Amino acid sequence: MARLSLALVTCMGCLVTENAQIPEEPNYPPSIVSAPEAAELGVALDQIVRVNLDDFEGSELVLPVVVRDPNVDQPLEFQVYLDFNGNPFETVISEPNSVIAPTGMLARSLSVRVPRMRLIPGSCQKIELRVSSRFENDPILFRNPVEPEDFDQAVWWVRVVDSESPLVDLDSCR
Repeated sequence: MARLSLALVTCMGCLVTENAQIPEEPNYPPSIVSAPEAAELGVALDQIVRVNLDDFEGSELVLPVVVRDPNVDQPLEFQVYLDFNGNPFETVISEPNSVIAPTGMLARSLSVRVPRMRLIPGSCQKIELRVSSRFENDPILFRNPVEPEDFDQAVWWVRVVDSESPLVDLDSCR
C-alpha cells in the first residue's frame, strides 16, 4: 500500500496546455536621495553646499547619492549639468548615455563628480542630476525622459569661495 501511494504522489503533475499571460512589470520612476554620508561631508541635498577652493583637496567635488528604483533589473540613464543654460555642450558634466547598472536591489549608489576647474569662485552654481530609464535621443528634447513620469531630479546649490572672493550673494542661487 505504501508503494502505491508513493507511486501516485510521484506521478501527479500539472500539464499546461494554454498560453499564460504574464503581466509586464510597470515602469516605476526612480527617486534620488542623499547618501547617508552626504550630510557629514556637507553635500546633502537639503543644504547649500559651501566649497572653499583654498582648502579644497582633490580634483573634483563629489556628491554621493542613492538612486532608488523598484525596477531592480532595469538600467538607469543619468545626466549631470552645471549651470545649465540651454546648451548641453557648455554645461554637461556626465558622459553621454551614462548608465547606472542594475544591481538587483532597490537602492543604487552613485557619486556625482564635478571637476574642480569648473567651480567658479564668488559664485553660486547649480548642479543638476537627472535620472530616468531612458532619455530622448533628440537634439532638442535630450533632457526629457522617454516616458514623462519615469524621471527624478536632484539639485545642489554650491556656494564657491576662495581668499579673493570670500563672499557670495545667496540671491544668485536661483
